[in-house]
Amino acid sequence: PCVVKNYGLAVLTSIPVSVYFPAKLLGLLPTTAAHVYAGSLASSAADLGNGFGAAGQVAAAASAVAGMGFVSLLAGYCLHARACAS
Repeated sequence: PCVVKNYGLAVLTSIPVSVYFPAKLLGLLPTTAAHVYAGSLASSAADLGNGFGAAGQVAAAASAVAGMGFVSLLAGYCLHARACAS
């Protein structure tokens, strides 16, 4: 689903490339930082695979929060753009 969303937003919307790519990079930072931090907490790769350790919980929580925040901002932007166009 993420690949479809990533390419779909770039191709199927009227968002300029000069806005889309910097925003995409900024949007990737929170989850990338969360995954790097979670990886540093894991004592081994097996802990990451289990998902029961602190690293898995931190990564899951941070990814969920960042994802919900991004979707909320995107929805607000789209609603505002439609309201202004009308």
